[in-house]
Amino acid sequence: MKNFKSGSSGLAFGSPPLSQAQPQAPARVTEVMLEQKITALKEATRIACDSPEDAAIQRKLDAAEQQLKLLQSEFALDQAAYYSKPNYADDTTGKAKLDAEQEQIQSLQSEIERLKDELATSKIT
Repeated sequence: MKNFKSGSSGLAFGSPPLSQAQPQAPARVTEVMLEQKITALKEATRIACDSPEDAAIQRKLDAAEQQLKLLQSEFALDQAAYYSKPNYADDTTGKAKLDAEQEQIQSLQSEIERLKDELATSKIT
């Protein structure tokens, strides 16, 4: 207790907290934008070279994969919020929401696998 100073609380590491007062590096922002454009052009080229049926399947597959990423991110956030509660076992509404989200993710994963199989089958024939 001899090192404790009244009015102090928490941890002090001897340096002020960092803030993002400085803007992002312009070169990095440009690099990320170019990477996104290149990815979009590659996808567009791939779709344009496929048959119309394959292109339609690929568009559905891309949309489903993007939706899956969003659902998984939302699930991770909701799961962290649910388990961070001290009485999470009593939160039946939160548990039901997590279960519903997990079921939705599994359903979408099944749909993605079905679309991948459909795309592979259509390219063989």
